[in-house]
Amino acid sequence: MKILLTNDDGIRSLRIQIAEKALLDMGHQVMVVAPLYEQSAKSMAMTTRGVEYMKMDETHYAVEGTPVDCVNFALEGLKETPDLVVSGINNGFNLGIDIYYSGTVGAAFQAQYLGYPSIAFSADYKFEGDLEAVFSQTFEQIIADQIVSSHHVININFPPKITHNTYIETNPVSFKSRLDGFFEGTMFKYRRHIIDQELGEDTDYYNYLNGRITLSKLALRLKD
Repeated sequence: MKILLTNDDGIRSLRIQIAEKALLDMGHQVMVVAPLYEQSAKSMAMTTRGVEYMKMDETHYAVEGTPVDCVNFALEGLKETPDLVVSGINNGFNLGIDIYYSGTVGAAFQAQYLGYPSIAFSADYKFEGDLEAVFSQTFEQIIADQIVSSHHVININFPPKITHNTYIETNPVSFKSRLDGFFEGTMFKYRRHIIDQELGEDTDYYNYLNGRITLSKLALRLKD
């Protein structure tokens, strides 16, 4: 399988290297096009003035832009025609409202918009265990289950400590949170705190908190 691999944490991220090694070890052909610098929380932002890029070798390109810029560069610049676009593995979860902020998911949405099936992978900052092994097992299960489609993005999240070997299909939750803002000199900063609340047992955040690998099928809300 020909796979385009991207992320929002940057081409030097350890976790994109883990994903690439796993995909190569499974026998796939991988082209890596990722941001030169971290582009977290960029959603589907793109650069309209054009982007600089660096060819590192025949299968690795660094783009000075957003995750969407990377997908556009690979598909419309390099004229790659992958069987699948993989985004991640993100350093941190992408659940609930974070799906819409996420550059990891944004890249996968852009691939879907351009007609390519895509999967976004994220893992908790405090992930425990063999991330490469978990990624490989989950990827192979998704392919075997034949749920990859250009009609939706598959969003996978690995919790800090996994209690089940297989994923569970979930719905994104609308968890409530608050932002605590503060100033440091001339800089405004804020921290987000998730508020305790009742969560449905079918939601991604509920299952994530209970150690399950979550899978949600996402789609751009566009009419034909």
